Amino acid sequence: MILLAEQKCNQRGRDFGLLFRNQYILSRSSKREHPSWPKKSLNGWTLNHGTGLHIMEILDTQAHCTGFLLGHALAENSTLIRDALCVPAHRSDPDFPAKFENLIADLSGKYVAICLTKKTKRIYGDPVSDIPILFDAKARRVASSIGLVLKREIRPNPLFPVKNVISGIQILSFGQTVDLSVNRVLPNHYLDLDQFDLNRFWPSEIGQLTASREDTNEIIDEITTRLTAHLKTWSSEFNCVLPITGGRDSRTLLACASDFLDNIREFSGHRFNNNTKRDAKTGNMILASLGIPYKQYFHTKANSDQIRDMRLKMGWSGYRGELGAIGCIERYPMDHIILRGNIMGLLRANQYRRDKIGGPPHIVHGIRRTGAAPLAVRKKILEWEGPYRAWLEKLPQNAHQRVYDFGWIELLLPNHQGTYITAMHRTPFINPFNDRRLIHLALSLPPEIRIENKIYDEIIRRCHPELLELPFN
Repeated sequence: MILLAEQKCNQRGRDFGLLFRNQYILSRSSKREHPSWPKKSLNGWTLNHGTGLHIMEILDTQAHCTGFLLGHALAENSTLIRDALCVPAHRSDPDFPAKFENLIADLSGKYVAICLTKKTKRIYGDPVSDIPILFDAKARRVASSIGLVLKREIRPNPLFPVKNVISGIQILSFGQTVDLSVNRVLPNHYLDLDQFDLNRFWPSEIGQLTASREDTNEIIDEITTRLTAHLKTWSSEFNCVLPITGGRDSRTLLACASDFLDNIREFSGHRFNNNTKRDAKTGNMILASLGIPYKQYFHTKANSDQIRDMRLKMGWSGYRGELGAIGCIERYPMDHIILRGNIMGLLRANQYRRDKIGGPPHIVHGIRRTGAAPLAVRKKILEWEGPYRAWLEKLPQNAHQRVYDFGWIELLLPNHQGTYITAMHRTPFINPFNDRRLIHLALSLPPEIRIENKIYDEIIRRCHPELLELPFN
């Protein structure tokens, strides 16, 4: 039987190879089941992937293939991984798994890393799972969306009815999906492909995740330098589009890129409601002050095929208000990387309440921020206390002071952001802030400083202070 995603495409006369060109499947089957998809096999596992997804080999010190790197990634020094990723160990060395893991933990970008040696078989994701990793342990199949995992119709998960999820009443969380047998790998965990269990690998239990107020300027300097280096690489290596709005995320990216704006092919914004209309007006004003043209994508209503395609590609795994923008976004230039600042919300402590800063973790608030409870009432929220505490117990003790941040990274973003941007098959989305070092630096800043929104201003002041003279929306 063919995959559920292929069945749905065939029923509607849609092009599976086009719609899923940036997605993948990893399984024990070596049979070619997926039209127009290349495949690669190693040590009993086969990787099938769309033609738009960049695939590189991961090599040991003797140039033996030990796995695959999917997507786009930068090394620890902000250079692009071009043709292969090299692990500083031989595949038979006892410390090979540790060195492989350390290498992956230092990458940034949007990627999945697969280790397939005879002794070690694992799959790792980027810091917030911008490329999803879903799996069915019984079928021994891993993929980027449910329709690529299953060869049958969905068996409803009573905790997350499909209707609730695709309408936004609930947000998937705690590794759950809308299918009873399919689970999601949480960010900063790897999936053991022998046992099919999850293991946390970041953050380390050793060391501090917090810093004092006295270290703030030094941390902001490092964030600015590293983010700027990442942006320079992305914009010089690829055709990039930088959407500019009236918010702080995009303006901070613009400021950090101020010395190499000529590298960026397009500055734009899409208008599909009143908020984005205001964003476009401010974005145009910002770029006019720099003498740079601003392209506006005006509202085009998405047709029924586009909406159904998005739900299929997302695996019925989430809802975004931006679904209304599909008609605009699908007119962005093909295969240009869209630079986004989503993860930078950490810089404004976006998960905290002012009256809870400095206190112990508040279970109800933490659960509410996951979006798992269908109604924001205490009775429904506390039904999720067990899964939340189980996740919290496995979070290293030194990270408990930043529990809301980690909840956002690991429990919300993979379902709210990752599924959505992976489904954008024409244009890859990259978050330059998707980097464990940058995340660590952001989290080390006290929430009471971050929540004042001044970290953004300090970064902009270091790079292009004139941008602070223009109003934020």
